Amino acid sequence: NVSCTGTNSGSATATPTGSVCAGNNETITPVLTGGAGPFTYSWTTGLTTTAAVIVVTPTITTAYTYTVFAPSMCGSATYTAVVHPVTATPTLTATPNPVCAGQNVTLDASSGAGHTYTWVGPGGFTGTGSSINFANVQSTATGSYTVVATNTVTNCPSTPSVLSLTVAPTPTVSISPGNTTVCAGTNATLTASGASTYLWNTGETTASI
Repeated sequence: NVSCTGTNSGSATATPTGSVCAGNNETITPVLTGGAGPFTYSWTTGLTTTAAVIVVTPTITTAYTYTVFAPSMCGSATYTAVVHPVTATPTLTATPNPVCAGQNVTLDASSGAGHTYTWVGPGGFTGTGSSINFANVQSTATGSYTVVATNTVTNCPSTPSVLSLTVAPTPTVSISPGNTTVCAGTNATLTASGASTYLWNTGETTASI
C-alpha cells in the first residue's frame, strides 16, 4: 500500500477517451503535472506499478482510473477505452469459378455498407474495392485471394477471408487422322484428344465421330 506524503503539489490527467477494436490492445499513458518522482501508480485493474504505461485488452467499453502517488504529489484521473465491435468477415464470391483461361471473371467481397476492402493474391497481386474484375484471365491468376474488410467509421479490420480461384488452361486439341481423303459413300472415323469433353461442329459430343 502507498500513501501520499508531503505537499500535494501535482496532478494527474488523462486523455478522456480512446478507441480500440475488440480483441486488440490499448496502451494507457498517464500524464503528470508537477511533483517529483519516484512515482507509484495504482490502477482500478488492481495493478500497482512504478511503470507509467499499462496495456489493456478490453472486450467492452471500460473506464480505467489510476491514482499516482509520490513524495510531493498525489492525484487521480480516468481514461475510458471505447471498444468497437469486430468487423464482420467479408463474404467472397468468384463468378464464374472455375473459369477458363481467356474468359472474364469477377471477384466480389461483402461485409455490408460502410467498409473498404484490401485484396492480396497470387503473383504479388494487390487490389482494393468490393469488386475485382479480371478480363482475359490467365492461369497465373489461379490461387488463394485474401481479403480484409475495414469499417470506415471505427477503422476496425475484419479477420481475413480467403477465396480460392481456379483458372483452367485452354486445352490443345488434336484430331486424328488429320487431313484425309475418303471415297464417297464410305465411312471415316475422326477422333479428338487433348480435352475431357468435346463439341463437334456437327453437334456430336463424343471423342470420336
